Amino acid sequence: MPTNFSIEETERGYEVYSRKDEFLVTAPTLADARQFEPDEGHELLYDVHGVRLSAAVRKAILEAGFPAWG
Repeated sequence: MPTNFSIEETERGYEVYSRKDEFLVTAPTLADARQFEPDEGHELLYDVHGVRLSAAVRKAILEAGFPAWG
């Protein structure tokens, strides 16, 4: 989670903002947007829960989709 900048996905691409919420640039991809992080851009890292999927479950999700709410 960024602490002194932000990157937001929009219809036009990824917009980069400063700590003071000043618009800096729009980039076509997230990787491109990360190149415009302010000097000494800082992020907090968090551990999150994960779920290990078997190959069969992964294949089924990729083929049939995955409903957002159950």
